[in-house]
Amino acid sequence: MSEFFRDQNKQMYLPKPSCCPDAIYSLMHSCWRRNAKERPTFEQIHAALLEFQAENVQSDESDTNTQF
Repeated sequence: MSEFFRDQNKQMYLPKPSCCPDAIYSLMHSCWRRNAKERPTFEQIHAALLEFQAENVQSDESDTNTQF
């Protein structure tokens, strides 16, 4: 995996893409933890993504309703 690289023995993470929401980048970062036991399970990742999606659908709907 290429989730991080090492520079002079220091763990370096890839920077957050400009179009990536903070919540998604935070989830990505949690998946890159060195200790595998501290990383989220697939079920936790799935739940987090579903929650993020639901929040954004609600946000998009409220934005649409306030435009009229």
